[in-house]
Amino acid sequence: MKELIYILFSLSSFLSFGQESKNNKKAIRGFVFDKPYFISTPLPLVEADITIKGTERKTTTDADGRFEIEAAEGEKLLISGLGITTTEILIESNNCYKVILNSNIFDVFVPKKIARKNKRQERKIKRKVKRKIKKGFYDCLD
Repeated sequence: MKELIYILFSLSSFLSFGQESKNNKKAIRGFVFDKPYFISTPLPLVEADITIKGTERKTTTDADGRFEIEAAEGEKLLISGLGITTTEILIESNNCYKVILNSNIFDVFVPKKIARKNKRQERKIKRKVKRKIKKGFYDCLD
């Protein structure tokens, strides 16, 4: 009797591990950039909302414009945020995505004195981003 129970238990555990998941979720990562009309280098977009359409799964981009989220092939990424038109991206076989948006975040009137300070800050950020691009930080290898 013990042997029969042991065999049934081992057979049921073997069959339960052999089941395949139906949704095949994978880790999707990527980068979101903003390309204002007056800057030649795309800048990382900070705190953009990344959502899987039709689900509750969401995340935001970090200071480097990087995000990571679980999604299945065929689902759609929705990228939205302040001053950004909502963009949809279909998830295919790739695991990494680069998204360059043309936002209107910088299309505001700025007084000349503040604009000079912003230009210095802008040059500093551009140099930092260019260094990271040169090192391959923003490369999608898959």
